[in-house]
Amino acid sequence: MIVQKGSFKFNKVKVKSRAMKNELPRWISITAKNWFLKGFRTGGGQTDSSTGGWAARKKANQGKSRGILIQSGNLLNSIKVIQSTFTRIVIGSTGLKYARRHNEGLQGMPKREFIGKSTVLEGRIRTKIKQKMNLIFR
Repeated sequence: MIVQKGSFKFNKVKVKSRAMKNELPRWISITAKNWFLKGFRTGGGQTDSSTGGWAARKKANQGKSRGILIQSGNLLNSIKVIQSTFTRIVIGSTGLKYARRHNEGLQGMPKREFIGKSTVLEGRIRTKIKQKMNLIFR
């Protein structure tokens, strides 16, 4: 004897799954980009290796109220969503040769990482994915 308790609406789950597959990468990529932009504006602290903020400049800002990395805004504006698919999301800096030097601390420059691994960001993304998965089966 088969006893049915409740009903499983497969078509509804299928539709919700497709919707999540389309919207989740967009949400994750925008969230990650904004996370790194915030870290850039606050002088670090958004990546695992910059939790204490960026190293101070050797010279004072010479009367300028903004830091060296945000004077022109070019580096900040170069942070883009490069790829956003269900299987891969890439946030990076495009169009500026010196971006990598600043982010990784190359050629004698102090490392001022503005894009990188962030355990806090990954935790927020995992939480959002779990929430979305729970909604599929409701």
